Amino acid sequence: MNKVKLTILQLLGERFIPTKVIAQLVGKSEKTVRKYVAELNDDLEPLGTQIISKQGKGLHLLVRLIKHF
Repeated sequence: MNKVKLTILQLLGERFIPTKVIAQLVGKSEKTVRKYVAELNDDLEPLGTQIISKQGKGLHLLVRLIKHF
C-alpha cells in the first residue's frame, strides 16, 4: 500500500472529510483520490471495513469487524 493510500485511511478514521479537502492534503486530484478510494475499498472489504461516501459530507472510514484492527 502506498503512502497516499495510508494517509487517506488515517484522515478518514475520525470523521467525514470532503474529497476536495483530502485531495488538497495529499497533493492529488479529486479523481485520483476517488480511484484510490475504490482500490482501498477492494482491499478493505475482506476485513469488514469500507470507505463510505455521503453527499454533502464527504468520505468516512466505516469499520464493521473491529477484531481485524
